[in-house]
Amino acid sequence: MLILLGILLSVVAGFGTFQYSRALESELATARVSLRAFGETVLVPVPVRDLAPGSILGQDDFMPVKMPGSYLPDNVLQKLPPETEGGFVALAALRKGALVLKGDIATSAGGPDYGFILSGDARAIAIRAQNLDDFIDRLKAGDPLDLLWTRNTGGGTTETRMLGSALRILALPTGGGEGPLADKLILEGASQDAMRVVEASSSGVFSILPSAHKLSLDQEEFVVGPADLATLPLVVREGQADGVAQVAARARCQTAIVRGGARSVMDVPC
Repeated sequence: MLILLGILLSVVAGFGTFQYSRALESELATARVSLRAFGETVLVPVPVRDLAPGSILGQDDFMPVKMPGSYLPDNVLQKLPPETEGGFVALAALRKGALVLKGDIATSAGGPDYGFILSGDARAIAIRAQNLDDFIDRLKAGDPLDLLWTRNTGGGTTETRMLGSALRILALPTGGGEGPLADKLILEGASQDAMRVVEASSSGVFSILPSAHKLSLDQEEFVVGPADLATLPLVVREGQADGVAQVAARARCQTAIVRGGARSVMDVPC
């Protein structure tokens, strides 16, 4: 009996070990698939502490962190500018351990001096915004703006398109100064944003809206026209009587109501 019990326990133990090994092999295979999906890892620089806009930065202000390269967005900074170019400056607030975008830092030397610093391969865009006076007292260099363009499409109709999202302000109008840029707002954007503005400058007017985050213009295009506004709820007012607005009478239609076997007809707004 002892021999049979020993054999039985050996069989059970062997079966348990086999099942445990199979489970480990399955987990290992799943982990290998996940690692292959991540692809090659790259070293990405992240700040070692919180950094304020305008801070002069160096290599010691960052530490390398391994990240899967295939999962990194294209606008994430993967390589710091070399120290030989005179260092670089923070264009936005950088948080400790957070990924840095290409537009968040710029070289502080080694390029032409236009009176402002461009980040990466960005472009300067000069526009005359029709509603700039609405926000001028609250705007400053470095603030993000959405750029809108309104044009006439014929037949008394217009349409408004978003040309750029969260474009950084490089310089505000000088106010009373002389020169072609005296009354223009200078923004920083990608080359695609600059090309859109150059094309749109031949017709229509520009407007701005303060923003906080960049919207993606790749998946859908924002276009608004009178037809879109016409679908919104509407209240028509005929005039003022004793200081109280009088709501215009709307056309009325007849509708039949059946209740408890009885049918009645009522006038209701169409």
